[in-house]
Amino acid sequence: VASLPQVFDVLRLLYEREPIPFQTLNFKFGTQQRAHSDTIHFSSMPARFMCGVWVAFEETNAGNGPLFYYPRSHREEEFNYFDLGIVAKDNYGEYPDYEDFMEEFMDSRDYPRQEIHMQKGDVLIWSSNLVHGGMPITGGNVTRWSQVTHYYFEGCMY
Repeated sequence: VASLPQVFDVLRLLYEREPIPFQTLNFKFGTQQRAHSDTIHFSSMPARFMCGVWVAFEETNAGNGPLFYYPRSHREEEFNYFDLGIVAKDNYGEYPDYEDFMEEFMDSRDYPRQEIHMQKGDVLIWSSNLVHGGMPITGGNVTRWSQVTHYYFEGCMY
């Protein structure tokens, strides 16, 4: 799935460079993650030459923890712990401080949160700086099978 020719073709068109898949995450359940940008975890030089590609292996709906995102948030500056005055003391112990900041920042800029309901086989591509997350699972022990692949691009440092 990470090397689908159709995905590579679209990524080449968008980034004008050869995509390099570097990480694949498979999910049985929705992540229920708070708002974040992938740049807090990994990024590139030049900036923004990293993206995520999410593939739905089954339908997503309000009950199985669908994705959400803040349209146009990828245009904002990239933030890291240093920018936010967060001192990293242990393995992600301060991460909730970052999540608090991102949610407050989205609210302060009046970004509307959009929930995404996808059909099996749908593909979503997002820029590394797009603020996104996963809604709570409200339908009981329901699955949301999916795969995310993160890509870097040729000629970049990462």
